[in-house]
Amino acid sequence: MIQTQRIAIVAQAAGITHEQAETALKALYGTITADLCAGERVHLPQVGSLIAKPVAAHPGRSPRTGEPITVAAHRKIRFTVSEALRKGLAATPAKAAAE
Repeated sequence: MIQTQRIAIVAQAAGITHEQAETALKALYGTITADLCAGERVHLPQVGSLIAKPVAAHPGRSPRTGEPITVAAHRKIRFTVSEALRKGLAATPAKAAAE
């Protein structure tokens, strides 16, 4: 689903205009981003939770030259699926992968 489709669905479900739905979703995305940058856990009911986990500096290789490099310390986003979503996915038959 692309952003414009998501906005249209939210607008229709909430009974608001397209512009209001777009503003609301942008505000939601902004607060999620700000919370993750601040190191807070973001809980999305019925979906799961997101948290930015620190990753220590570690050795790696340059994909271009193959030379050893040191990958700087950084943070990665970790997503944990909620129990409700896990059960819903397990009850839904999987579609065949497109080739």
